[in-house]
Amino acid sequence: MPSSSIKRLTFGGAVVWVTLSAAAAAQNTPATSNDLTPESAVEARRALMRSIDAAMQQIEATAPTSLDDLGVYNLQQQYGAVGGMLLSFPHLFPAGSDIPEPPVAEGGNPSISRPEVWTNFPALVTFAEQAAQIAYMASMTPAEGLADQAAALRSACSSCHEMFMEYRSGVVGPVELPANLPFL
Repeated sequence: MPSSSIKRLTFGGAVVWVTLSAAAAAQNTPATSNDLTPESAVEARRALMRSIDAAMQQIEATAPTSLDDLGVYNLQQQYGAVGGMLLSFPHLFPAGSDIPEPPVAEGGNPSISRPEVWTNFPALVTFAEQAAQIAYMASMTPAEGLADQAAALRSACSSCHEMFMEYRSGVVGPVELPANLPFL
């Protein structure tokens, strides 16, 4: 594995560790691998999905051919980070974490995981691995090909969402964030 891939994997792993730690802190629970409660798993996957969504919005809002070399490198790093987050995501669905969530109006999430996450977990892992592979390939793609990679990655994400995610309370899709967000 080339050293740039190792750096991307390390960065992605660091993002996941920070996400899990933040979710555990929000639950006032120590961040240990043996202590992931269903509630902290839900919070961790929400936090990780928000990070993935923010990175994807930044990726999709950027015109890669207009970037200088440093801008292209930063965009490639975004793809690498998304790849690491995608590989980590399925591990935040341990048995028993399919707990009921409050309605959106009471602080619940606008989307929930469908039961298929737990009944067809291998498919979730496959979707995540395929999307991560697209992200990692994009992290090594020249500027001219990055827009196509963004479309391929969005398509992979949407396919997974169609199978495993349900939007609630009239929410049509993910909440849109401003296009001028800084790189994560």
